[in-house]
Amino acid sequence: MTADESGKSKRGEIVTALNSCIETCTDGEKGYAIAAADVRDLGLKAYFQGKAEERADFVVALQEAVAALEATPENEGSAAGALHRGLVGVRKVIEGRSDKLLVEECLRGEVAALAKYDAALGHVSENDEPTTLRALLVHQQEILGKSIAELRRRLGGMS
Repeated sequence: MTADESGKSKRGEIVTALNSCIETCTDGEKGYAIAAADVRDLGLKAYFQGKAEERADFVVALQEAVAALEATPENEGSAAGALHRGLVGVRKVIEGRSDKLLVEECLRGEVAALAKYDAALGHVSENDEPTTLRALLVHQQEILGKSIAELRRRLGGMS
């Protein structure tokens, strides 16, 4: 394999990892928007709305990073995310609508998103172009970690 082929292969891995994060963040945006529409607690409603907007911003930044690599960014969520939202709907029917259920499912989604970011960071080094790419992923990953902590805190305060 030539150096040029190796570089294209590495770039392809990075694009695939970034597109996976885009799908996951799109899923998160949709999930948070649904949770905001369904939740009863006004504080949680505002929190979920803010997180939906934050995930939309994540998607835009990631799409710009993929475009900077001269590749086509994803613009939809994943089948797994759609399935998860469907299962949440089933749980709401079976268990009844509750704010606790919504927080639990948002937490589940954030934990899954964090795993995608961990995987993506495994493909991106500090030397990869654009050089801001790793910093972008780390920044978004840190925000996901804070969201997980906040959701766990809120869940702990629910009965």
